[in-house]
Amino acid sequence: MATAHAAAAPPLPEWTVTARCDFAGETLTVRRTGTAEGPALVLAHGMEGHHEERGPLADTLVDRYPVYTLDLPWRAGGSHRWSQEADAVDYLRAALELVDEPVGGLVGHSYGANTVLRYLCQNADAPTSAAGPRVAGLIAPFYLPSRVEVTWQAFDRARAGFGDVIADGIRVRLGGRADRLDPDVWARMLDKVLDRIGPFGFFAFFRQYIATADLDLSGIAVPTVVLAGHDEELFTADRAEALAKAMPAAAVRFDSRFSHFSHITQVDLLAAELNGFLDLELPAAPPTFERE
Repeated sequence: MATAHAAAAPPLPEWTVTARCDFAGETLTVRRTGTAEGPALVLAHGMEGHHEERGPLADTLVDRYPVYTLDLPWRAGGSHRWSQEADAVDYLRAALELVDEPVGGLVGHSYGANTVLRYLCQNADAPTSAAGPRVAGLIAPFYLPSRVEVTWQAFDRARAGFGDVIADGIRVRLGGRADRLDPDVWARMLDKVLDRIGPFGFFAFFRQYIATADLDLSGIAVPTVVLAGHDEELFTADRAEALAKAMPAAAVRFDSRFSHFSHITQVDLLAAELNGFLDLELPAAPPTFERE
């Protein structure tokens, strides 16, 4: 009798390096996948992100768009001293200049999402004919409404939330192996990563987090979809609604099915949301806030 075998998972798309440059002491790398034509979809990772983890999401989008991924200084394994040399938005802008096709969509995750948000703010007054994304996506951003005071309690909350996100990221990337790790081994692994990120990495995050309170989001004209789940320590439902009110160009979807790492754990769901929005012919989206 023939033995049944599980179907092999389809191969993930291969990334091809299209450009690389040194900027402010860091190497920026741009990778591309797919043969689709049209405006490019560019992905910007979160802190400790890696281009390979964006393969599953790219695989769901590559039939529609040429997909690019940017390796930015806050990548996995970095020293995180980059923040002493230049601002995150400067690195993002320099990397975008290396993309050799018009940028139709720009999607950022977590720290990358907030970098994209600040980039959109800084380019709000740019001429409409200027090169830049026609739509944007923010996956699991963080946001501090202006009415929330920055106190030591807020600092401690941010520090705890930051550590939780780093720990969750390690678990997600390890997959089933995380459950089999000895608790002491897990604790040492987490401590090693947090020590490498260190105060430089945390303060880069914290400065960007509290900066959101002073951003004038009303002038952003780029239609932007914001996707987040209910387990976000620094992007709760009231903060998501505050962002929707502050940013007329944003469509904010707050959905319990999303996790912070939905680009890894809920790929099909996330891709369906993005595909529904990243139609580069869409007019500007009305301000919305949806909660499920």
